[in-house]
Amino acid sequence: MQDHLTGALYGASGQLMIGFRPTENIAIRFGGRARMLTGEASTQRRWWDSASPESYIYQNDALKGLSLFRYGAMAELTGRF
Repeated sequence: MQDHLTGALYGASGQLMIGFRPTENIAIRFGGRARMLTGEASTQRRWWDSASPESYIYQNDALKGLSLFRYGAMAELTGRF
């Protein structure tokens, strides 16, 4: 099976980090990030038909109001030499 997602999506992303320096050469930061995409898209699925070895079955679907949201925590340790 093979899937394709196409469309013109738009969105936003943001990142926030807060940190401190326990020494002059080390920095520690903690924070998070989030990304959001939305819009209209379409999918196409293709899979092999076992009844006929030379043929594939195609299925097209429209996705209205597609919304993808991703978020996560981050940590960073930086050192200078």
